[in-house]
Amino acid sequence: MRQVARFGFEQAGLQRLEIVLAVGNAAGRRATEKGGASSEGRLRNRLYLRNRRPDAYLYSLTPDDLPAGA
Repeated sequence: MRQVARFGFEQAGLQRLEIVLAVGNAAGRRATEKGGASSEGRLRNRLYLRNRRPDAYLYSLTPDDLPAGA
């Protein structure tokens, strides 16, 4: 995730990445947090999955969140 984020920030000029994960995706949350993203909250009815509208967690990542050389 850090390599993709660094590419987005350095090559594509992005200033922010958002990661949206369905509530219940514990492995996704662990990976996202390990990658340095910050939790911004729970979004109600955010996704559409398998004919359902589950809540989701929103995470963000900015260039300052990545350690140098990551």
